[in-house]
Order: sequence, then C-alpha cells, then structure tokens
Amino acid sequence: MSSKIPMAIASICTLLIAYFSLVENGKMPKVDIDDVDKLYHGFAYFVLNGLWLVVLRKFKRKSGYMTFLKISILVIAFGIIIEVLQGTTTTNRSFDYYDILANSIGVILSFLCFMMIHKRSLEI
Repeated sequence: MSSKIPMAIASICTLLIAYFSLVENGKMPKVDIDDVDKLYHGFAYFVLNGLWLVVLRKFKRKSGYMTFLKISILVIAFGIIIEVLQGTTTTNRSFDYYDILANSIGVILSFLCFMMIHKRSLEI
C-alpha cells in the first residue's frame, strides 16, 4: 500500500472531525442518551490518533516512543483547539472540559494500544 493512502485517510479524518465539531448541532443526528457524545468523542480521537500513528510509522520506520508520544500530544492539542473554537466561534456549540477529557482518553488508549502492537512487531 502506498504511504500516501494512509496520509490521505488521516488528513480526511482530521478535517471531518474539525467540520463536524464546528457545524451547527441542528444538522447532526440527535441521540437522546445522556453523555453518549463523550463516547463519540473518545472513539473519534482513538481512531484519529491511531491513523496518525500508523502514518508516522509508515514514513519513519525507526520512529521511537518519544516520536509517537509527540504525535499523540499534538492530537490532544488539536482536540483542545477545536473545543476552544466551539466556545469562541460558534453560536450553537460550547466549550466543554469533559469533551477534552473524552478526547484525551481516546488518544491515550489509542497510544497504548499502538505501542503494544508496535513493540510486538519489533520483536518478530
């Protein structure tokens, strides 16, 4: 598989998360379960971080723990920036610390899963 394909997928995923995080709530499907959106946040950022880690691994074969950690920190920063933008540039969205927490948990779980898989692939 060309290394451009995972890069394109990760980039599109990043843009989609930004778009759906800043679009009017009325255009989104309504779910009437308390705090289910936190699961969506965690899952979205789990996938987003995993995609960027895979992209980095494809481009830099000898990437180490610190490089993967930096990517994960950048994804958490992206989530924080999106939350700030929700609170400052939209009229129908608001800043939510719990969204940041859900995003960060998704990134951390993704990082841990990726590192376990990455470590095993190096042992083979």
